Amino acid sequence: MGEYKKWLFWLLAIAAIIVGILLGPEDPQTRFHKKVVSESVQDRTISQCERAESIPPLLPIENALIWLGESNKSFDAANKKLEAGILARPDDAEVILVLIYQQIEHFKWNYERLNLWGGRTGDAISAGYQMEVKLCFIHWPTGAILGTATVWGENPPENINYSTKKVYGDWAEPIADLVNDLHQNKPQIPTETPVFRPTEELNP
Repeated sequence: MGEYKKWLFWLLAIAAIIVGILLGPEDPQTRFHKKVVSESVQDRTISQCERAESIPPLLPIENALIWLGESNKSFDAANKKLEAGILARPDDAEVILVLIYQQIEHFKWNYERLNLWGGRTGDAISAGYQMEVKLCFIHWPTGAILGTATVWGENPPENINYSTKKVYGDWAEPIADLVNDLHQNKPQIPTETPVFRPTEELNP
């Protein structure tokens, strides 16, 4: 039994070394992003965001980082859609942290199982949702809350391949579009399903 434990220990140690090599050291930009978040988001930040007013339509943004508050990680799908030069870099003196502090699912429709002839069977295999996302704009390094905004994701796709999971419309691009527009100081253009809508309109 002792020999078995010794072999198990060495196998786990080797596995840990291999995983460390594969993952590699954390890059400077990732470390900087975590630093921005840790210094900007405190215990009371979410409650302060909920009470904050909506941001001015022309809030200027030079450097930004979009962060998923619930899972505490970078929202890479949105950050990758930011225009060149906007995503926060380690040499930036100021950053606007775009914190996603609330995600609300809005049911749109069910997806039904199809029979061999492509007809609907009436058996729901999944559900499609549109996302309503609450954003809080926080200045780093001061931690000042500049305001909030609400972004609506796109509708889920009308057709999908077989799936038993929830299906969402794209909500990364609408968030990135808002940040890009604020970077360019473009006025917001109302749409039927708004990309940007002041928070108070949703909470009369």
